[in-house]
Amino acid sequence: MRKFIPFLLIFCIYFLGKFCLYVPLAVSDGVVVRIGTFIDSSIHPHAAAATNYPVILFNDKAGNTDTTTDTDPGSFFHTYKVGDNVQVCYKPAHPEKARLYSFFTYWLPIGNLGLLILACLIWIGISRIFSKKLND
Repeated sequence: MRKFIPFLLIFCIYFLGKFCLYVPLAVSDGVVVRIGTFIDSSIHPHAAAATNYPVILFNDKAGNTDTTTDTDPGSFFHTYKVGDNVQVCYKPAHPEKARLYSFFTYWLPIGNLGLLILACLIWIGISRIFSKKLND
């Protein structure tokens, strides 16, 4: 059981940090009004990669109607259709920077999940080095 304490500590620190960032956010319901296309030719100029992303219409807390485009990689793994109801989260002072809100896109995006796994692996490596030095 003691072996899992470092993992629990890393995950608790991560989720506590995400929660502190989440508290000041506002969450609103929105609707997908169109699907945009992002073309990335930075990898190779002759072989561009096209990715679709949702354009979302929502009302902020002040009652203003705003639109946002979420080109976050986490939104690429879900297929959105025009007319889908979604939730967006944003800082009340900057509704134009709204992002899609769902459990996985906010709390466990792919990049952060990879960093959490990497942090756990580094912790295992360091703990093994120190346990060998203490046993010698």
